[in-house]
Amino acid sequence: MGEQVRYSQLIPNSHTYGSLRNFLVEYEYRQKRTEELTQKYMLIGLRNTIKNEFSLQQLTFPDNVQGPYFTTIENIIEYVESGEWTLKDFIFRINNTLISGYDLKSE
Repeated sequence: MGEQVRYSQLIPNSHTYGSLRNFLVEYEYRQKRTEELTQKYMLIGLRNTIKNEFSLQQLTFPDNVQGPYFTTIENIIEYVESGEWTLKDFIFRINNTLISGYDLKSE
């Protein structure tokens, strides 16, 4: 029997997120490669995430929540588009959002 070949095609600007943890992993990965995680890249992925019918939902209810965090994907997009955005603060807020029990989930 012959070899089986698998083919996949990467469509530009089609990335999406299934968990906010993806931001943390990608941030660490790009730090090691000295590549920046850009606003444009994140905005494309967030908008694709909405198109794929994901939303930010509170999955757990911790007792002690501190610091700023996001409650909707639209909040995240607004922040990334704002003049106050910095990558370091963005990662801090994503981590707070996860600690607050929120993550992405399909609707």
